[in-house]
Amino acid sequence: MVVDGVLQEKLRAPEARGLARERLEQPLMSDAPGGLNVVVAPAGSGKTTLLARVAAAIPVPVGWYRVTADDAVEDRFIAHLRQALAPITDAADATSMTDVLTGLDRWNGPAGALILDDLHEIADTPAERALERLVSLRPQRLRLILGSRRMPDVNIPRIRVSGSIQETASDDLRFRSWEVEELFASVYNQPLRPEAAAALTRRTGGWAAGLQLFHLSTVGRTVAERHQAVLDLAGRSKLVRSYLTRNVLAELAEDRREFLVKTCTLGRLSGATCDELLNTTGSHRILEQLEDSQLFTSTDDGGSFYHYHEILQTHLELALVEDFGIDEARALYRRSGQVLEATGDLRAAARAYAKAGDWAALSELVGGDSGNGIDASHMDDDHLLPASTWHHDPWLAVANARRLVREGALEAAANAYEHAQSLYEEPNFHQLCRGERRVVTMWLPGDDGRGRSDQAAAQTHWSGLLRAAIRHSPDFATITEPASNQEPRTRLCYALAGILAGEFEHARTFLLTIRENSPADSLAVIGAELNLILEIGRFRFCPEADPHAGIRDRPVG
Repeated sequence: MVVDGVLQEKLRAPEARGLARERLEQPLMSDAPGGLNVVVAPAGSGKTTLLARVAAAIPVPVGWYRVTADDAVEDRFIAHLRQALAPITDAADATSMTDVLTGLDRWNGPAGALILDDLHEIADTPAERALERLVSLRPQRLRLILGSRRMPDVNIPRIRVSGSIQETASDDLRFRSWEVEELFASVYNQPLRPEAAAALTRRTGGWAAGLQLFHLSTVGRTVAERHQAVLDLAGRSKLVRSYLTRNVLAELAEDRREFLVKTCTLGRLSGATCDELLNTTGSHRILEQLEDSQLFTSTDDGGSFYHYHEILQTHLELALVEDFGIDEARALYRRSGQVLEATGDLRAAARAYAKAGDWAALSELVGGDSGNGIDASHMDDDHLLPASTWHHDPWLAVANARRLVREGALEAAANAYEHAQSLYEEPNFHQLCRGERRVVTMWLPGDDGRGRSDQAAAQTHWSGLLRAAIRHSPDFATITEPASNQEPRTRLCYALAGILAGEFEHARTFLLTIRENSPADSLAVIGAELNLILEIGRFRFCPEADPHAGIRDRPVG
C-alpha cells in the first residue's frame, strides 16, 4: 500500500518469531535514557528477527522503518521517517530533518522507541547524513535501535566515548550450542541430540541463516538422517551456496569477487600478503571495506590480520576451482605458501602448501635442511612449527600422516589419518582421509581395520594386488589377469606379482605393454622401465638365478 509516496509495508514490523534470546533482547529494551542501540552483522545473522522480537516486547510506543535503497534521497527518507514516528509523536507536517527535530523538541508524551532496519542500504548518501543529525540531536526520551550490515556513519566514536551506545555484533548474534538445541526442539520441532547440535553449531559458526537452511534441507527426514546431514552442511551445500551467491556476493563488482576468490588461498589475510599474492596495491583498504560491509570478513586484532567466515571460506575455495580449474587453484595455493613463508607466517604457509599438494615444499618448510620431515610426537627445536600445530590443524595433520606412510610407520599413519579426519567436519576432507587410510590399512596384518577381508580390501585400490602378492606365498596362477582396459598401475602390479612368482616371461610382456601404451611420465611407465632394467635385466648376467633361461636371449627394454 502507498500513501503519498510512502510504502506502508516498510513501516510494518515483521511478525515476532524465532527463538527468544533474552541475552540479546533485554539490553535492547533497557530503559537507560539517551541510549543508542546498534545491531551490526552480516546477511543472515538474525538481525531483523531480533529487532522484530524487541519491537513486539518493548514496553513503550514503538515505530518501525525498514530502509531500502530508494530511500537514499533525504526527502524520501523524511517522508517515511515521519510516518514511522506516528505511534510515538505527531510529525505529519515534517518535510526536512529540521522539521522532524523541531517536532520532537515539542513532544511531551511518554518515552518511545524508533527501530530503523537495513540502514546499510543508504550508506554514504544524503539520507545517512540526515540520520546522523537525528542520532545527535534527538531528545533523550527517544530510544533509537539501528540495524545494519555495516556500522552507520553517524560519528560512532564520539558516541562510544560518551558511553551511551549499546552495540550488538555478529559474534553476539551467533547461536550458541544450547541455543541451537533449543531452536530445533522448540521452534522447528525437530530435536537434535546435544552432540549433533554442538557439531552443527561448529559447522555453521552459529550463523542463523545456515541453521535455517539446514532445517529446510532436512524437513521430513528421520532423526538419524538429520544427524548425518550435519556433516553435509558446508559451503558446498546447494542452499548455502545459493544464499551466499544471491545475498552476499551478488552485488559485488567482478574485481572484488575475484579478490575474495583468490585471496581465500591465504587463509590468514593481511594487506601486505594480499598485495604480494595478487601483484597489486591497496589490499588493506579492500579488507577494511569488506569488514565494514560485514561481508563475512572479520579481524581479531584491530585490523592487522583478517579472515573469512568458515562457510564463506569453503564457498570461495569451491568457486576457486570452478573459476580457474584445479591446476591454477593449486598454483595459487603454492604461491600463497611462498608469500606466507616469506612473511614468517609458517603455520598458514604450511596449510597453503598442503592444500596445493606440494609436499616437498611442506617438508622443506617444517624440516629445514635436515630432510627429516616432521614427527608430531617427537618435535624438537630444529623444527619450525610446534607439535600443537600438527595436532590441531587438519591439513597439516594429513601431511604428518603422509610422512608416516613414507617412513613405513603404517599403523601410526592409519591413526594419524583418523585424527586428521576428526579435526575438520567437511565431506570431501573426510573422503580424502578415509581413502588414503584405506590404502594404508591394506598393508597392515589382518583385515583392513573395518572388518573386511584382505581380498575385499585389495579390490578397492590398484596396490591391493601387489599387497596380496607380497604378503602371501605368491601363486601366480590364482591371480586374475587384468583386462586390457584396466589402468596401467593395476597392470604394473600384476607384472610385479609375476616377477615375485618367477613368471618373468609373462611379467616382461606386461611391462613392455605398459611402456608402449601409457604416458611417458606416468608412475606405471616409470615402474615398468625400472623393473625391465633391474628385475628382469639382471637375469641376462645371472643365468643360474633364472628358471626361465630363455629370457636371457631376449633384448631388454
